[in-house]
Amino acid sequence: MKKINSLFNLIILIICFFNAGIFIFADAAPISPASGSTVVPIYDTDIVLKHEIINIYLKRHEFYVEVEYLFVNTSLANNVTMGFPNILVPSLTEPIEDFKAFDSGAELYVYRKDTPSKYEWEEYYYECFDVSFDAYESKNIKNTYSSEYSTSWGYKMQRNMYYILTTGALWHEDIDNILVNIYIEGISLQELYGREVICSDIDITNYDEEEIISGIDFSPYGIKVNDFYYFMEFKDVEPDFDIKVTLPLLLSGHAESSSELEAGSRYSYSADNICDYDPATSWVEGVRGNGVGEYVSYHMDYYFQKRFYMYTIEKFGIINGFAENETLFYSNNRVKTIKLEFKSLENGSFIPQSVIIELEDIMSMQYYYFDEPVIAKTFKIIIEDVYPGSEWDDTCMAEFQVFPVNID
Repeated sequence: MKKINSLFNLIILIICFFNAGIFIFADAAPISPASGSTVVPIYDTDIVLKHEIINIYLKRHEFYVEVEYLFVNTSLANNVTMGFPNILVPSLTEPIEDFKAFDSGAELYVYRKDTPSKYEWEEYYYECFDVSFDAYESKNIKNTYSSEYSTSWGYKMQRNMYYILTTGALWHEDIDNILVNIYIEGISLQELYGREVICSDIDITNYDEEEIISGIDFSPYGIKVNDFYYFMEFKDVEPDFDIKVTLPLLLSGHAESSSELEAGSRYSYSADNICDYDPATSWVEGVRGNGVGEYVSYHMDYYFQKRFYMYTIEKFGIINGFAENETLFYSNNRVKTIKLEFKSLENGSFIPQSVIIELEDIMSMQYYYFDEPVIAKTFKIIIEDVYPGSEWDDTCMAEFQVFPVNID
């Protein structure tokens, strides 16, 4: 009776999820055809989902998921259609992309079936694939896909990743073990911390509200191994819970410069290279001579869901030179002295400020603290002096990053 009740509750739960328009990516579930070429979840009495390993890779602008299942057929030969939910609700969710299925390493044919939706502007469907089981056979099935993050309703400055485990309860018996590995790749540590933000619903000159952006969070609780790897593990479970990872907004922006060297066949030297979180790319000024007097400006993104915002910045970091490797670093000019100009919000007004900073001739990130944290969104870095290169008279800068006050 436990399974029948659980199934009824689960179907109601899935219907509620669909009607509420929640971002759902889930365990593969057994499905059956329904009218109008649609599919709906059903309960399977023969196939057992014994083990499951879910590897989630959180990247800067999207995430990648790799799921490995061990299924066991407890009966005679059986053909099963498995379906993985995919949902698109405009302005709320992003669909999964590049979904693939594998049977013991061999790629399976994947086809799409619609499932009923409540509203015309919602799209619900299953990514389907067929699996054939011999009598009492065990199978290793693998799914992979990618997707962009969803955003929260309202003014929460967060990005969300959901993985619905409850569809795993549709298989016969409990699941012996579920291991969830969460890897963070290409996201800087400071972007995982909570931070304070100053907001305005009116315009960029009237910042009158303070909010707190929470740091990275997991539901259920994730066990931290290091700053970029967490895991969860569940044993003997009929899942009635789901996985959610919440991330703060990226510290993103764009850059512009007074000049830049013309791109070659291998490298681009654009201003945006200073804010791509990749030290192997660099902005290179493009004037004759050593570039003294040239500048690059970094503009932080400051608009989200119809609100303007700025952070309280306590420090910034610079990676000097062409930092892809040591040869290129010393072959080109590096910045020796900069003048940093910005406008800090103080008592409702933007006050021009500047500071002269001497940089070391090293390839690693160099950090500089403001005397007091500043509220600003644009920083102009002017070249005042350089370390001469051994081969080229082009001055380079690899990265410029700002660090809001950490509240975690």
